[in-house]
Amino acid sequence: MDALLPMIRRGASLLVVPLCVLLIPGKAGATKCWQPTPAEHVDHAGMIFYGRVKAGYDGAQDDRDRVVEFEVLRAYKGVHEDIVRISYFNDHGGLTGWGFQDGESTLVFAALLPRVGAGGESGHAHYCSMVPYHARPELHPEYWDALAGMK
Repeated sequence: MDALLPMIRRGASLLVVPLCVLLIPGKAGATKCWQPTPAEHVDHAGMIFYGRVKAGYDGAQDDRDRVVEFEVLRAYKGVHEDIVRISYFNDHGGLTGWGFQDGESTLVFAALLPRVGAGGESGHAHYCSMVPYHARPELHPEYWDALAGMK
């Protein structure tokens, strides 16, 4: 039995090391999003506006659908009110780690909803509807040119 103990320990350590490697938390694979040209992105979005977050973010990181209210500072497409409510998935702890912060001003690209949602929202912003603009600052001049041509 004493001769078996070193073999058992060695065997156990051989199992523990791979198991530890499997259990080490890692960053999930990056979300793959469409990478349109600025003109394609502007054309594809149902709503585009520059707005300031008025209400909706409460700091929770619970991966839930949320509705955020914006004061519209400049409407470009699909927006006809001074206040707009947009739904989004509160994914602060997930793959994307994005959301809207109270008081933040941002350019919003959203899908226009066919009817007003239960939370009064008229559009839905998804990570992949926002990232083509926000992740590529080198293309911002092309975006502003495309937006300037809109009535």
